Amino acid sequence: MKIKVRLFGAFRNYGNGSLLEVELDPGATVAALREALRVHVKEPRLLSDSAFADETAVLIDAQVLRDGTTVAVLPPVCGG
Repeated sequence: MKIKVRLFGAFRNYGNGSLLEVELDPGATVAALREALRVHVKEPRLLSDSAFADETAVLIDAQVLRDGTTVAVLPPVCGG
């Protein structure tokens, strides 16, 4: 199945602009997507510290993804 991944912040350096398409097995989870993105993202800590969200909610690693879903990868931020 194909998952569209929207990239923000530091992740824009790893995709074609702000969007990346990843092929996953049917029934794959957010954790599987996170692992698949390691091929593209050369900073493992950045990937492991980031949140994943769909159009309505922040997703947990156990969340099963559907074909055609668009997922945003939200890098950690800090401020004050």
